[in-house]
Amino acid sequence: MGARLWEHTRDRLTGRWDRFSWFGVRRVDEHGALGPMPDSAGSITMLIATMEALLIERLEPPQNRRQGDGFNALEFIQVTDQEIESQRQKSLLAKLGAKL
Repeated sequence: MGARLWEHTRDRLTGRWDRFSWFGVRRVDEHGALGPMPDSAGSITMLIATMEALLIERLEPPQNRRQGDGFNALEFIQVTDQEIESQRQKSLLAKLGAKL
């Protein structure tokens, strides 16, 4: 996944995004370690339901009444890379300076 994200820093999508989201179906323990893969019995059904719930939560379709089927998940916020933040601030200052 890292290689694919790196490619986007050099292709036509460069500058269009500076973050990404990823979703998993494995449990995470209190130390951040991934648990085992869900067993095959019902895992496809669970995966489909999870993906549908993610789409509903993200897109918030106005006519949808399912509301993600009680979607339950943990959100992990990763620390912003200081180099990226510095580049963002420099870019903003340059844009503001150009408008003055």
